[in-house]
Amino acid sequence: KKIWWEREQKWVRLYVSAAGLKLTDKYGLEYMANRAGLDLYSWCRPHWHPGSRQPIALKVAITTEGKKDRKYWKDYAPKLNQGAALCDIMAGPERKAFWYSPRPYKPRNADTQGPAKRLTVETSQD
Repeated sequence: KKIWWEREQKWVRLYVSAAGLKLTDKYGLEYMANRAGLDLYSWCRPHWHPGSRQPIALKVAITTEGKKDRKYWKDYAPKLNQGAALCDIMAGPERKAFWYSPRPYKPRNADTQGPAKRLTVETSQD
């Protein structure tokens, strides 16, 4: 659903149930977003822009990741919906890397390995 955000004068596209829409009409979009831990500024951006995802799971999430992230909300909650996306204000929490997690990109150090080798193709003329 597209919901009008009065303070920022823009539309926010969210997945909301019928009960959620009724509560949003009753209490307002910002109150319900803060209650759930939803970063409205990140949801206003197109998905290909940086910062279009929240750095941590919602406060009301029932997934394993959401339960683990609840300990971080004491730092993030005061900065939620305060004029910029959470990822612009502060970085995401440091998480332990698991063996199945992708490794971060490390550029090749030109000093230790030298220039890249080029493939040479020799053609024979008969």
